[in-house]
Amino acid sequence: MVTMTEQPPVADSQPTSAAICVDSDAFDRLGRVLRHLTVGLVDQAIPLRLVSSDPRIEKLALGPVQTLLHEPISWLGKSRRLSQIVDGISSQPPLVVHATSAGTFRLAQHLAEVFEAELILQISSMADCEALARIPQERIATLLSYSTPLSAVLQEQLKIDNSRIALIRPGILASKTATTYSDPSREATVICTSALERNAGIETLIDAVHKLSKRGISMLLFFVGRGRHETPLRRAVRSAGLSSTITFADPMGDPLEALCGADVFVTPGAESGFRVDSLHAMAQGVATIGVENPLCDHIRNDETAIVCKPGSSDELANALAKLLTDRNYARQLAGRACDYARTNHSLAGMAENTASLYRKLALVHKTIPISP
Repeated sequence: MVTMTEQPPVADSQPTSAAICVDSDAFDRLGRVLRHLTVGLVDQAIPLRLVSSDPRIEKLALGPVQTLLHEPISWLGKSRRLSQIVDGISSQPPLVVHATSAGTFRLAQHLAEVFEAELILQISSMADCEALARIPQERIATLLSYSTPLSAVLQEQLKIDNSRIALIRPGILASKTATTYSDPSREATVICTSALERNAGIETLIDAVHKLSKRGISMLLFFVGRGRHETPLRRAVRSAGLSSTITFADPMGDPLEALCGADVFVTPGAESGFRVDSLHAMAQGVATIGVENPLCDHIRNDETAIVCKPGSSDELANALAKLLTDRNYARQLAGRACDYARTNHSLAGMAENTASLYRKLALVHKTIPISP
């Protein structure tokens, strides 16, 4: 079954139509970026088709954007669902097909072949790099990298020529000023949006908070993520006597909404890809603590965040103590991070660069009229 929301196409003598394939992984890691990109491409007069099996795709339908919600695809043999997807977007054949994460590479490759369109594979995680290594390179027009370290991985480890890599940093809405400790009378509020799973660093953060409580440093910590490891984590909080300090706040909507009014944001565990959470916290002017991440270049120690080694509760406790006890430093750090996000991760820059890439690739499919 395929469900579509139809909107009138953008009026353009030679529109550069694009199909963007999105899966649940892209929504989980990059949700806000996808929303901003969609809006930005509308402003750039790019007719869009958004293709996904995740119902969240329908929330991105606006103006000339059309969404196609399909059932998960079985790749064993020929799939009737593939034909339905092709039929669903054939009324406005895409000149460019853009895959946003590894889970959509195969579908995007199929659509690019059917419509003889240019194929863009977006690289924002090690899973994307590993999936890319299994794909024949001749059908890929461009690899869209999210950071300089990811571009380096593509060149050095996968031997991709630099001319085929486009570095477009994800855009995020930035606050005008830092919000950390905007209310000095309130007890410090710390937010963690990491998944409540094993190896996400949650136990390390609980241990760090326990150490700070022994030092007499107080805070209110809110876990607003979800995950299968929540029950044993709750037990660990009770065993440490931190039930009045740590709250598991299951979010009704977007977990990042909880950042409004927070003083400190923490990512306690190592991540194998780009997540928008820490960038969003920085852009909102919230003092940020992260762990070393070789794939991201926006987490910069003492410039945009305090960076800790993964698994070190002592380092994490010291980082929290510094931001909780030295509020001037916390506000300065948050201000620098906010400025960095505004300068390097602008919404307009992301939309303009992506639209320019689409138009450049689509030129090979267009007939340019020449005056006699």
